[in-house]
Amino acid sequence: MLYNAKELKLTVKDTGLYHIIIDKGVFNKHNLKDLQLDRKKLERTLAARGLPPKKIYLMMMNDEGDMEIIRKDEVT
Repeated sequence: MLYNAKELKLTVKDTGLYHIIIDKGVFNKHNLKDLQLDRKKLERTLAARGLPPKKIYLMMMNDEGDMEIIRKDEVT
């Protein structure tokens, strides 16, 4: 049986939807624009962390700015 957060009396923060920013190394221009992200700045930030876009399988960001990144080497 599956329970939802309310049934388990848990408080869950609503962080909005996740938007795909990078898919298999390619930036999603539409979502960059929607989230008002600067591609060049994001590329520099990722490169400083050793994550150029070509090494990213999937990068998502929610409406609160939280990011989830899956590197290509984690899925192959």
